[in-house]
Amino acid sequence: MNKPTVSIIMSTYNDAAYIKEAIDSVLTQSYTDWEFIIINDASTDNSDAIIKDYVKNDNRFKYLLNKKNKKQAVNLNTCISLAKGQYLAVLDSDDVWIDIHKLKKQVNFLNKHPKYGFVGSWAYLTDKNNNRISLLQFPETDSAIRKYMLIENCFMHDTVLMRKTSVDRIGGYNTKLRSTHDYCLWLKLGLTGKMYIMKDYMLNYRQNPKGSTLSKYNQQLEETSKIIKEFKNNYPDYSKAIFLWRLRKYIPKNNHKILVLKKIIRKYIFKTN
Repeated sequence: MNKPTVSIIMSTYNDAAYIKEAIDSVLTQSYTDWEFIIINDASTDNSDAIIKDYVKNDNRFKYLLNKKNKKQAVNLNTCISLAKGQYLAVLDSDDVWIDIHKLKKQVNFLNKHPKYGFVGSWAYLTDKNNNRISLLQFPETDSAIRKYMLIENCFMHDTVLMRKTSVDRIGGYNTKLRSTHDYCLWLKLGLTGKMYIMKDYMLNYRQNPKGSTLSKYNQQLEETSKIIKEFKNNYPDYSKAIFLWRLRKYIPKNNHKILVLKKIIRKYIFKTN
């Protein structure tokens, strides 16, 4: 196999109910110059059998099965070390790419704009059955993103395409973080190049009741406060950011009020969508 342009990376744990849909959303992409590196983090369901069905029929897949659970950040760094692509895309095993031209659009963008280190997109927030709950919209341009970056994580993990050289330069994901390693990565990457978000809905982001987003929300808030303090001299509005992150503690993640709050902040305070 020649060097692919894109390396898609996935760490999965006990997502047998969803992983087939996630993988199929890669196979329907119009852009096909990719490799897909999957690490099964010692799942106890039938994820292994599902993944092997794909691996045996497509040599673009690379599959590793952990004997012990190592957590997502460690697994993704392993994927990155194995990746041969110029660009990296991430897909969580319970989410779905819904734009069949996602990779094509983002590869074209980064090819044409060498000063940009990574690019994301808009997404739909869905329930466990992929019914849409809300629109996840963020600022588009680099200047607007930077103004808002400490207030909220503007990049949904699975919407991003990033330059591997940039990720290697900053050392990949911070494995000491349990639930905010993606946010920390974007803040670091933003110091190495420009950022952009396409106004296209490219992802169904599943609000999985068993996922870390809901079950570890308080931990996420604590880690986020530490992260934005680390970058307070690199991005604006730290004081507003720390106040608003602390305010979130009193509004549960799965409460519709948090979505309303975010929308108000973007529209009326920062004059974005």
